[in-house]
Amino acid sequence: MVSETLKNLISEVINLRENYLYEEEFIAKELNSNYAVQPKDHLYLSLINRTISREARYEVLKRQRWRCNFCHKTLKMSKYSDWAGETAHIDHIHPYSKRDSYVNGVQNINELSNLQALCPECNLKKGKKEVN
Repeated sequence: MVSETLKNLISEVINLRENYLYEEEFIAKELNSNYAVQPKDHLYLSLINRTISREARYEVLKRQRWRCNFCHKTLKMSKYSDWAGETAHIDHIHPYSKRDSYVNGVQNINELSNLQALCPECNLKKGKKEVN
């Protein structure tokens, strides 16, 4: 027989998971909304969001096996993650500050192929440099 405390805990975990899925769905819808701005418009650069979605963060970390791309320290998704490791910084390989010269176009600066996970120390060392 399952104790009342365990039942409550399971119910709480299910609710947290449902909330997480709802947030992910909301974020996905927001990402798919397009701005009615042409690429040559002066406002266009300011509309390119620097923020990386949770889904993209997860994909980058998974691709790198939860390791820093430079020093290979173990990384975690956020400071709220339960496991050990440095909190990942998701970094633009081609610097965001130089997005207007990005070879795939400024609108694609946040594409997964231009993102890497770094530990805080390596990210601060890299700065605005493009390192391959």
